Amino acid sequence: MENSPAKRWEQDNLMLLNEIKNLKSIVAEHNQTLQAFDSTITYLQNKVNQLKTKTSKEKCSKLTSKFYTYIVCSIHILDGV
Repeated sequence: MENSPAKRWEQDNLMLLNEIKNLKSIVAEHNQTLQAFDSTITYLQNKVNQLKTKTSKEKCSKLTSKFYTYIVCSIHILDGV
């Protein structure tokens, strides 16, 4: 298995995206309040910030854009619940 910086970045990215994808189900499953939801968002944003130090600005920008797009979609979904 390759252990290059690019491979580690890819693994970190996949781990973060999986956490983000599970956000909606976590919120729904635990019936989280807005405060708990905010804590979850903060946790995931900290993960994005950790990855910023490991990635180029272009890659980081794409990842951050995906993160915020997913958060906005999740908030709209929660508003409809």
